[in-house]
Order: sequence, then structure tokens, then C-alpha cells
Amino acid sequence: EFEEVFNVKIIAYCLMNTHYHLLVYTPEGNLPRFMRHINGVFTQRRNQKYKTDGPIFRGRYLAVIVHEEEYLLKCVRYIHLNPFEAKVVPKWKIYEWSSHKDYIKGEDDGLWLDVITVLNKFDLNIKQAVPKYLQFLKAGNDELTQQFYQKKRMVGIFGPEEYIDELKQT
Repeated sequence: EFEEVFNVKIIAYCLMNTHYHLLVYTPEGNLPRFMRHINGVFTQRRNQKYKTDGPIFRGRYLAVIVHEEEYLLKCVRYIHLNPFEAKVVPKWKIYEWSSHKDYIKGEDDGLWLDVITVLNKFDLNIKQAVPKYLQFLKAGNDELTQQFYQKKRMVGIFGPEEYIDELKQT
């Protein structure tokens, strides 16, 4: 549905108790429209299910542009390790509310999640890509990624300095 309606691919996700992470590919730059739909539909369905009313998420979402070649994998790793880093689960492998389980299977869900794009960066043979992805996760977040996500006021771009400077000029 997302790809057909919005031309958007969800690359990775993780639902936490107070927030969620989405790594989204938006070639048309229509993120605001997509996010309005995501937040609105989720809120409506949850409110219907639990017979409640009102917003679930406070404030606006935080959008970060990610440099695909060098930083995409770092971002996926950060998202998938988030429940473990936040001490929500004792082992990163067991958190069911993230796309990590789909990465381990090496399969897109066929509807809205694209894991093959990232797994292909490890190896074009998916059976070889999955163990390489797991090794990458086991290495943990690097210092650069940790520093980026710990900033109080994040620059909305996760990438090398030249890339950030180039985007700021446009």
C-alpha cells in the first residue's frame, strides 16, 4: 500500500513504548504527507481498538536525511539495536516489534517492508548476506552513530561533512 500510494519504501522500523523509528526511502520527497497518514491511521486504529480518543504521539516527527552509501547501514543498525540499548530487552535478538526479524529471515514482507535493499549491500546472495548483517549488528553502534543520536539538537543530516555542506547549500 505505501509504495503504491506514496511511492515510499520502509527500509527498517522499531516500535518502542514512547516512540518509533522508521527508515524510509522517499524519492518524491513526500515525507510529510506519508507521516501524516502513518500517524493518523495508527492513531485511529488504536483508538478504535481500545475505545479511546485523542492523539497518541506528541509533537512533530524528527526527520533525518541519511547518506545512503556510507550511513544507511549504520542507521539500520541503530534502529535494530535501539530496544537493547534502551534496556527494553536483555538480548537484541528477541525484540518482536522491529524489522530485525524480517532481516534474519532475509525476506521482504511482500506488502510494505523492503529488507532486500539493505541485505544486498552485504551480499547479493541473501543466504550469505544475513550472517554478514548479523555480524554487523553484533559489532554494535560505532562512536560516530552514538554521537549523532545523542545530540540534544541533531543536525537533520546523517552523513559525511561534504554531504552535509552540499545539502545545506541547496
